[in-house]
Amino acid sequence: MTRIFRSIDGMAHFASGNNTIMLPYPLFRDVFVNTATTDEAMYLYKKVIPEPAGPAFQKLDLKKFYSLDLPKSYLFLTKDMVLPQGAAGGWLPGQSGHLGMFRYIEGTGYHMTTVHTGPAAIAGRIVQASRE
Repeated sequence: MTRIFRSIDGMAHFASGNNTIMLPYPLFRDVFVNTATTDEAMYLYKKVIPEPAGPAFQKLDLKKFYSLDLPKSYLFLTKDMVLPQGAAGGWLPGQSGHLGMFRYIEGTGYHMTTVHTGPAAIAGRIVQASRE
C-alpha cells in the first residue's frame, strides 16, 4: 500500500489534517475495485471512511508473529493486483513468503470487491483455509 501512496507525489494528495487517508475516487476505482462495475464501485466508495495513515507508512516488526508455531493459510485472489505479483513486495510471493510453511488457497476475485459482491465464495475459502 505504501508503494501506491508514494507513487502519487507523496501523501500531500491525501492530507486530511488529522493523520488519516481518504483515497480519491479515481485511485480507489482503478487500484482497489478495478473488477467492480461502475455502480458497485460507487456503492463501495460511499462506504469508505478515512483510515489512519500510520500503518501505511510505519514498518511493523512482525518477527515474533512469523515465528509462532501456528498453522497458516494464505488466501490469494487471482484478480487482486493492488500489489504486483511476483515482485518482492507483491501479495504472492512477497507477502506470503513471510509465513514460512502455509497452506495455499486460491480464489477468483479482488480483495475489496469480492468480499462485498461474492461473500459466500470468500466465506467458503476461509472455511477451506481453516481446516485442521
